[in-house]
Amino acid sequence: MSESIPKTKQVLLNSREIEIPLDWDVVTIGDVSKKTKGKKPNSLYDEPDSGRLPYLTISASKGEVSQWADSDDGKQVTDSQILMVWDGASSGTVFKSSEGMIGSTLAAFKFEDSSFDNEFAYYFLSHFEDRISELAEGTGIPHVPRDFTQIFQVLRPPISEQRRIADILSTVDEQIQQTDKIVTEYKDLRRGIVQDLYDQNHGVTKSISSKRSIDPILEKRKDVWLEAEKEKKKRAGDESDVDQSKYDPPLDLLFSSRLPNLPEGWRWVSLDTIVAYDIDYRGKTPPYSDSGVPVISSGNIQEGEITFSEKRYVSPETYDEWLTRGVPREGDLIVTTEAPVGKTAIYPEGKYLPTRRVIVFRTVGVDNRYLQAALNHPKVQSYLLAQSGGSTVGRILKDNLLRTPIPLPPKEEEKRRASALNSIDQKIAYEQETKHWLQDIKRGLMQDLLTGKVRVDMD
Repeated sequence: MSESIPKTKQVLLNSREIEIPLDWDVVTIGDVSKKTKGKKPNSLYDEPDSGRLPYLTISASKGEVSQWADSDDGKQVTDSQILMVWDGASSGTVFKSSEGMIGSTLAAFKFEDSSFDNEFAYYFLSHFEDRISELAEGTGIPHVPRDFTQIFQVLRPPISEQRRIADILSTVDEQIQQTDKIVTEYKDLRRGIVQDLYDQNHGVTKSISSKRSIDPILEKRKDVWLEAEKEKKKRAGDESDVDQSKYDPPLDLLFSSRLPNLPEGWRWVSLDTIVAYDIDYRGKTPPYSDSGVPVISSGNIQEGEITFSEKRYVSPETYDEWLTRGVPREGDLIVTTEAPVGKTAIYPEGKYLPTRRVIVFRTVGVDNRYLQAALNHPKVQSYLLAQSGGSTVGRILKDNLLRTPIPLPPKEEEKRRASALNSIDQKIAYEQETKHWLQDIKRGLMQDLLTGKVRVDMD
């Protein structure tokens, strides 16, 4: 019986043993590319002009350029090169270049070897960014090792396979970018609705002759407060009746005389008018754990949503012990009170511990999708900015936050606006889920294709 011919071989790739196809080989990045280290230009300008090129920094990875340099002053790169952050906390980060000038914190790689595809190189280096970052050295500002091109190895499949792999991954990238574009369009639409919230020329109801009554809101406000107080006492093991004399009527507006006119049927109210109860754990820092119940702080509030790019947890025991001032519910409104002030989100389904720099509000008589939009209106944000010392990284006192002016529309107008906002938010959520799904697919493809674990069809 004849022996089967092996289809793979064992190799060392950056000191790690892996198995790759027989027709792949291992080379250093210096074997197949030319590196150019950046140099800060002598002069930088805030505006583009003839003979100037964009000055590329790590922000260029997000398409952001804020300065320009003379084309003969420094190190010029083209869109056929790959950029790597060479110095700083983000050293090892890889992104595609565009035409411009690069400073000393970046290095550019050009793959001119006919056996290596530039696009494949980009995906390979991106896949191993963490490994490159691990190589960073220096006691002060970390930097990629000077001998990086001699020590860092890359895999080299046949050139036709490189191009096919790059085509597959770039197709997924295009889908991710298209999803990002759709999300941006929906966010722009939502921003427009917020901007024109009470503009009399943008579709507000014209047939309302009297202002919306707040009496039903005030009546329900006390009922919700009473319910929350009972729940708090019960959690503490106290079965006694709630002292209703402790109920506080809503605070008045701080600057009612300075507020702009509203459309017919609308009225200004203080935020406190529609806040029945606040759940406030500011000033307390819980003991964190490696897993358990996620924590929500001001850093988790981004563009009206809760993001967990940097998760912190408390243990279930800490969660149960900590919530002595009230338990948030799905749909409650979260508002940041410090660094920055006035960002909002809706408390999501599930268990989360609100802590540093946020307050959770239990509201009545208003849809929180609408209230979130009202708090983000430029006029209201101006009030919040003024009350935080004129700085978005300042802080606001709770009473001043509760005195925030809210434009309260007729109920049917509120429903219409809230419905439109909710529809947009659902579409954004769907597209973001699609993006996460595509990113998971891309990660799996990179792991399989860039290491030869899965071979592509070359037919």
